[in-house]
Amino acid sequence: MNTEFPHLFSPIRLGPITLKNRIVFPAHLTNFAENHLPSDRHTYYYGERARGGAGLIITEEQSVHPTDVAYEKLIDAFDSRVIPGYLRMTTEVHKFGGKILAQLNHNGQQGSSAFTRRALWGPSSVPDPLFREIPKAMDKADMQEVIRGFCLVAEHTIKGRFDGCEVQSSHSSLLRQFMSPLTNKRTDEYGGSFTNRMRFPIEIMTALRRVLGKHHALGIRLSGDELVDGGLTLDDMKKVAANLDELHLIDFINTSTANFHNLFMVEGSMHVPLGYNTYAAAGLKEVVGVPVFAAGRINAPAQAERILTNGQADLVCIARGQICDAEFANKTLEGRHQEIRQCIACNQGCAARTGLNRDLGCLQNPTSGREGIFKTHSLQKAENVKKVMVVGGGPAGLEVAKEAARRGHRVTLYERAEKLGGQINLLARVPNREEFSDVIRNQTQEIEQLPVSILLGVEVTPGLVEGERPDVIVVATGSEAAPSYLAGADQSHVLTFYEVLAGREVPGDNVLIIDDIGFHQGTSIAEYLAYLNKKVSILSAGLYVAPDLMTTMDIQLWYRRALDQGIEMITNSIVRTIGSDSVTIFNHYNGQERVLNDITAVVLVGHPKPREELYYQIKGMAPEVYRIGDCLAPRKMEHAIYEGFKVGRSI
Repeated sequence: MNTEFPHLFSPIRLGPITLKNRIVFPAHLTNFAENHLPSDRHTYYYGERARGGAGLIITEEQSVHPTDVAYEKLIDAFDSRVIPGYLRMTTEVHKFGGKILAQLNHNGQQGSSAFTRRALWGPSSVPDPLFREIPKAMDKADMQEVIRGFCLVAEHTIKGRFDGCEVQSSHSSLLRQFMSPLTNKRTDEYGGSFTNRMRFPIEIMTALRRVLGKHHALGIRLSGDELVDGGLTLDDMKKVAANLDELHLIDFINTSTANFHNLFMVEGSMHVPLGYNTYAAAGLKEVVGVPVFAAGRINAPAQAERILTNGQADLVCIARGQICDAEFANKTLEGRHQEIRQCIACNQGCAARTGLNRDLGCLQNPTSGREGIFKTHSLQKAENVKKVMVVGGGPAGLEVAKEAARRGHRVTLYERAEKLGGQINLLARVPNREEFSDVIRNQTQEIEQLPVSILLGVEVTPGLVEGERPDVIVVATGSEAAPSYLAGADQSHVLTFYEVLAGREVPGDNVLIIDDIGFHQGTSIAEYLAYLNKKVSILSAGLYVAPDLMTTMDIQLWYRRALDQGIEMITNSIVRTIGSDSVTIFNHYNGQERVLNDITAVVLVGHPKPREELYYQIKGMAPEVYRIGDCLAPRKMEHAIYEGFKVGRSI
């Protein structure tokens, strides 16, 4: 037994199956399906987490009926053609000693008829706040059809050699919609009282118990608290959990919180506390005798062990933590937990991508979701060892240096500053973004285990390159502020957001931020200045400030914080001119100009330009010369790291 984490690595039974540890890789959207069927990417993806030591894998949702169309790449598990894919998945997971459950679901009203032109089904004609579409109120024949769909899919999972099923009844599910008075407005025996609202979920679970029998586990995932007026509370969910347990319908309870009224609490970003949902698991555990799972920003072994030790839960769900580092469990078991690449809950590579109908990835882990392409555990050493010069110690440079060294090349990394990290060192200074520094900590920790020579405080010049005579040069010198197009931007009280983060004094107390990017740069600077007791206004040409925060589940909490701090948001407007103590703006909807007076400082949040001069100076001075990250084209950090990884693997 692991003496440092004894609870985390103790076996546990879920009904008829025994898990080797308490670490769960829970269900989450991947968008890996092909033609609505499981793909080889699922097999590699889940297999990698089983290889990494997770005790239990739960697949993304398997749809039970054609009326369930929540997104384009949903797996149609009611189609028997899923079985070969299931067999590939389960064989791969079982090979490494893991157990695997299929999550069964019907999303009910939380979908769109745009995909099929078929009406959605729900308990009542109540629209979901995200999809805003009225569903058909299901009749009894519809309910029986859905029950048959659940049973059919359960039969498919048995043929696919799953160890059991989890029924999704939490944030996006037809079952929760029947349970909740927020969405169930029925007046028949399936609505009104608690007993009536539980009737349909109990009918489904009873039917599934018959199909799965004694040799397959059956559990349910519950939203421990809908966190919205009129919705299910933790006390309500305690009654639900106790009811299901008393009827002997479940072998375990998994947890979540919220629904689509507050989706930002389903996949909490770094602005949400670690373990924010543990209270729900602890509450349900008080009233049931079956194992209960905790979920929600559990991303460190010590945190997970503490939850188990305190009796708040019996197992811990670590989704993003194992997306970021598939070896999470093994590193912990082997006493290498300090080597874990820790998730920062940026949501940029996972939730933001899948929410835009793209395949799942990870900002820090370029192999995540691409395990079959990059052959994570079969990295081949280079046939010809080369001398590699990497210029720039930001995320892109660190990543390329790491991967080139892993391939066996002789790598030297040059950084002109006295500290690795590049612009991340600036970004991590702003409120609520400190966890971004973990990206550099993670990369530095990995690179320190490799034979990479790191030279800090060294400015690379053509002369230095000529003297070193490298075989390969990778230029990762990042980006810098571009000249502004605005009239009056050359005045002394006009600063770039780079300058503010670097510590340049912001004059006066009345600051206008001009945000042309629409992501964290503008909002972070606004909060930073508000914490310095400045009166802050942020101007955007868009319909609202920072639209790109929507995809990362950050926009709702940003608005709450901004309003609490008195930050004024000016939208639908562009700048005409910047004066000495005023700014003239133009609203492009009403066509009216407006003068903002008494402005003491202006902060420009504009698109940067690549720092590419060195690349053009040394291009041709080595057989291979690459430029990556912002030096190639300023984008987001995930692109910089991904490019560094790919180039490092290709050298």
